[in-house]
Amino acid sequence: MHAYVDDEGSERLKKNEIVSKETAWWFSEFFSAYYPFMMRKAMLYAKNSQDAEDIVSESCIGIIKQHEKLCQLSEPEILQYISVCIRHTACKYMKYWAQLKIAVSDEEH
Repeated sequence: MHAYVDDEGSERLKKNEIVSKETAWWFSEFFSAYYPFMMRKAMLYAKNSQDAEDIVSESCIGIIKQHEKLCQLSEPEILQYISVCIRHTACKYMKYWAQLKIAVSDEEH
């Protein structure tokens, strides 16, 4: 799968990309099992639950792209991977909003 970075700096799947049924099933199971853990990790960085949801959603794109690798990891390794992914996404998310805030502030002056 290929992703692109949009104007907001977020990584998204291209519209014409197809995710196989197996990948969709795997991700559904993965998301059900790990969503609470992902939200707890995201809340360590987020100001509110909406920001945490955004961080988790963005992280899921990278997770989908790495599903074959993740299938081969142990439970502790998966949790570590998720933690790093959430942290990385949260840093990108916070950086984007900080830059946007500065840009808006500069326009007001």
